Amino acid sequence: VIYKKFNIACPLEVFGNHSVNAVFLEDTCTAKYFTINQETAYTIPILAFAFVCHPEVLPIYTELSNPTNRRMQNIGNVSILGMFTMYFFTAIFGYLTFFGNTEAELLHTYSKVDPRDTLILCVRLAVLVAVTLTVPVVLFPVRTCVAFTLTSI
Repeated sequence: VIYKKFNIACPLEVFGNHSVNAVFLEDTCTAKYFTINQETAYTIPILAFAFVCHPEVLPIYTELSNPTNRRMQNIGNVSILGMFTMYFFTAIFGYLTFFGNTEAELLHTYSKVDPRDTLILCVRLAVLVAVTLTVPVVLFPVRTCVAFTLTSI
């Protein structure tokens, strides 16, 4: 996303659209500090998924070689800071690339520029793999809890 910010010109030139009569507003390429519209609700599931690993705290704690509250707090702080930083830079540079033309799903906006861009297709694949591999990890504590509950009855 950071790399693409410096490769895509503003105003956005839509792939395959060679219209000469394209009209651009003056403030198309100026940043707004805060925007609420009908697509703002799409951010809730994205933010929820970003911090979905909170059920993993106890299994991680039990796997530490020397489990202490301080070490677990450090792990939590580094993890949350890492995810916050990644999402923050993705959001900032994604917005600064497209400004008012940014869609709720950022990768869809890049498809407007070039639907066959290899880098964006690799990012989409990475997101798909991350989501696919994250769901079983998140569900592991649930499985362990259900198994423990059923065996203790």
